[in-house]
Amino acid sequence: MKIYLEANDIYHAVGNYYSEKINEGHKIFANEQISLISINENNEGLLFEFKAELQDFVGNVFIRFDESGMLEGYKCDCRQFSIKRCACNHIVGALYFILHMLQQQADKARREKEINNLLTSFEKDALAEIKSEIQNIQIVLTPYFCVIEELAGVSLTIGRIDSKKHYVVKNIRDFILAVHSNGTINYGKNFSHTHSKSDFSENQKKLFELIEKEMENYSDYHNILNYNFTYLRNFPVLKELIFSKNGLDDFFDLFCNKTINAKIEQNNKAELTLVSEEMPDIKFKAKKTSDGILISEIKKPDYMFMGFRWAYIIQNNRLIRVPLEYANLILKLYETAKSGEILFPEADLGRIATFFLPKLRQYGLIDEISLPEQFRENELEKTIYADSHDGAIFIKLIFKYGQNEIIALDKTPLNFVRNIIEEYRITSFIKQIGFFESEEK
Repeated sequence: MKIYLEANDIYHAVGNYYSEKINEGHKIFANEQISLISINENNEGLLFEFKAELQDFVGNVFIRFDESGMLEGYKCDCRQFSIKRCACNHIVGALYFILHMLQQQADKARREKEINNLLTSFEKDALAEIKSEIQNIQIVLTPYFCVIEELAGVSLTIGRIDSKKHYVVKNIRDFILAVHSNGTINYGKNFSHTHSKSDFSENQKKLFELIEKEMENYSDYHNILNYNFTYLRNFPVLKELIFSKNGLDDFFDLFCNKTINAKIEQNNKAELTLVSEEMPDIKFKAKKTSDGILISEIKKPDYMFMGFRWAYIIQNNRLIRVPLEYANLILKLYETAKSGEILFPEADLGRIATFFLPKLRQYGLIDEISLPEQFRENELEKTIYADSHDGAIFIKLIFKYGQNEIIALDKTPLNFVRNIIEEYRITSFIKQIGFFESEEK
């Protein structure tokens, strides 16, 4: 039920005692000496019950509003009301309480309305923007990762946003020219489309820009943009686009951690998930023989592609991004192997254990193998001896691995495992601070 109360209603209730009662009643409200106990509504109206708690009075106050919400009457347990039968200061305090409550409700309703209007305006703008975007995006462009004579490439399908049926882009040259010139292409019996760049969502614009950039690697690309459809027949049909090294990297970045369609040899309905946080399951066998170390079961992955920054291997329906060093290591082994095996001679065990085996282990390409003790990795210990002569300072740097000891910069081949990288760092630092190599050892 809605009620109505204004300050004039309070002034009218106090009668001849206007100033004194108004001030005293407002103090009672402001000092929180009156509290609301209950609100009861019936067919006759609304009844507020308050409790006043002052030093000279503790009792109940009643305020009644009729069924139309207008102030109808009031009552207080105090002696002043029983004598004069007009609004006492306790009733005035109660009326100010109700007036304040109504003002709070009005303020709350106004704030809610303002907030709702604000949200509604944002909602309308957002919906209008989405509606506009949906209206503009009429087609869906879908990439297919292709293996073309051991090279990585892409082909495209296209379809309406509201249809599951997609059509092959039969000539990527035609498609790019159509987008630039607002040309129309007939893709199939039930689908032709007049293209523009506004066809695409933001992600699909990135795909189109990647395809367009890759087209620059074709010598006839700039000529294509200067011709209309009448002359396009002079150019070869380009149904599949082979990636450059940079293009392959960019394509992977665009679809990383997503699953896309693929065409691998005769399989036109494959799927590949592009992953970057895993390594392929590739492992060679390594064992120590009487003649040296034999690495066997060396084979190249069926599909491995080299990008500019990374390499990529297809394995178990995944296109896995791997370091270039990893891919090059596999290629070098494969190109060197005969019948899938390499036997490293006993005389080269020091070099093998120092440079080669740690790299294979780093990438998980072999398991640990048992080697003679001198070919097992030992911690590098460094010792510096210093002396001075004729105003110059001389130092001798000794590297020690277990029982094996050498002078730094000694390039004599040794038959044990050395940490060449750490040795190089140390000697380079010493040279940087002013020391140089002496011919005397």
